[in-house]
Amino acid sequence: MKKLLLFIVTLSVVEVLFPNPCKAQTNVYHPFPDSNAVWNIYTGEYCGFGFDVWDKSYSYIFSGDTLIGGNNYHNIAVPAIQMNTIAFQCTTSGAWIEPGYYAGAIRQDIPGKKVFIVPPSEVVEQLLYDFNLEVGDTVKGFTESFAFPQDTVISIDSVIVGNDYRKRWFINSTYGIYLIEGIGSSYGLLELSPGMATDFFLNGICFSQNGTALYPEGSSVCDIITGIKDTTTTLSMTFNIYPNPASNYITINVEYRMKNTECRIMNVTGQEVFQSSINNQQSSIDISSLSPGIYFLTLSNGEQTVSKKFVKK
Repeated sequence: MKKLLLFIVTLSVVEVLFPNPCKAQTNVYHPFPDSNAVWNIYTGEYCGFGFDVWDKSYSYIFSGDTLIGGNNYHNIAVPAIQMNTIAFQCTTSGAWIEPGYYAGAIRQDIPGKKVFIVPPSEVVEQLLYDFNLEVGDTVKGFTESFAFPQDTVISIDSVIVGNDYRKRWFINSTYGIYLIEGIGSSYGLLELSPGMATDFFLNGICFSQNGTALYPEGSSVCDIITGIKDTTTTLSMTFNIYPNPASNYITINVEYRMKNTECRIMNVTGQEVFQSSINNQQSSIDISSLSPGIYFLTLSNGEQTVSKKFVKK
């Protein structure tokens, strides 16, 4: 009995001095930020029949507070929308800017681990995120799927965001969508889930707070999107990816010979799915094994590191 008691006491001391890292990853709730946060959304969006695609990028930012029904809400705004035709002929070709808009007002119930939204032109709030879901639960609220079947929690684990592990819920296997504490969805902030519908939107997200990129892991910058960036002096103007979208192979075409250049492909969750070195002006990469979605191809030559986006059909 004394040996058993000593064993239990020893375990208690070990638990205090060396807490289980797995427990630490998921036991602390991480609420949404209430200021100085940016959600950048990157979309490959079909603009017609077939595989015509827009390249669409925009930011969600905080834009002051408002009082609705006695509750304080944080306004969410989109400063501007960058548009670009990246495949075939849509209604408009080239690159252009569309005006921003007011996206709604959000508040959070931190003890209840929920976030609510009052959409534009409405006064009644709706559930935006519920971070109490268990495996098998159906995802409800403002972003719930508009297509059958509804998203349900497939599994629960954690993901690194900055220096912290945050709980996440895998809810959609077709598009690889996760809900993440303090961020929202890996598919966007206010974007509706496509459910299991095919040939729809292919979204990715980059999240930053206080000027620091936090998600996906490895992101270097998530600047607020306010217009078309001047890239005339960057390496991104010296290489192209085609076809885009692509099914089996993509070709990287560089305007000048690059030696010992690292090429990496990351998915929207920040996972590296391809890595190699290229030394030729034109290189072909087999992407047939990748799941449909948005990917980021990065070239690094030791002096510059730049990325371009492509869509895997």
